[in-house]
Amino acid sequence: MYRLNLSDSQGAFMAGGWGIATLALGVIRIWTAAKPAYYEAMKLMGLLEGTSLAMFTIICLVVGRVTIIQALLPLNVGVVFSLLYFISVVRRRK
Repeated sequence: MYRLNLSDSQGAFMAGGWGIATLALGVIRIWTAAKPAYYEAMKLMGLLEGTSLAMFTIICLVVGRVTIIQALLPLNVGVVFSLLYFISVVRRRK
């Protein structure tokens, strides 16, 4: 099994990014997908998840020793998730 070295900034960045992704794709999202009453809450949770992933990546770029190459994927995923969920929330309210 692959082990992350959490004592350096790159290992902590990977662990934090995967922690946010696991939270977003976890049991709660799967459970609420079958319940239309929770769709709005799911959209807001997705918006929060995308925004937090993007912000976490930006903070790690500014504060830590993470390179831009390492941050490109989580930053792009976070921004795209945020935009898609934002569009979904705005279109639903019209």
